[in-house]
Amino acid sequence: MDTLKAAARREVDRHAEELIRLSERLHADPETAWEEHRAAATVPELLDRAGFEVTSSYLGLDRAFLARFGSGPVRIALCAEYDALPGLGHACGHNLIAAGAVGAALGYETACAISLEAHHTGRPALDLVRERALLTEAELRTLTSPAALTGRRTP
Repeated sequence: MDTLKAAARREVDRHAEELIRLSERLHADPETAWEEHRAAATVPELLDRAGFEVTSSYLGLDRAFLARFGSGPVRIALCAEYDALPGLGHACGHNLIAAGAVGAALGYETACAISLEAHHTGRPALDLVRERALLTEAELRTLTSPAALTGRRTP
């Protein structure tokens, strides 16, 4: 297990500068709920370059995405939030949550020694309860194992 943790840590460290730039880019260009055009395009870029299969407009939501790798009986999900608050920008820290979730996905991909399917979802308008519940319900129907969430707990 320590070897797997070390491998994951090395992969995250290898991408540290890109992850910091992602967080800073989101912070400098805040987009509020349902306006996350640039964020929805920017967040999955690093995952796409790392070999994840990226699907835009996930579940019919044009600012959501799914990035997946691997296959197997165990499925995990990492969730990125990237909407900003009106008038406050990323005071909510969603820029950090998005970059952290991308980093975690990169670490999982490198360190996985078990047959695993990992899903990384980009979630628009997360502060709007109805849309959050809609996406979460649809995500949970696709999972066979518990989801690991970054950020707040999903109701």
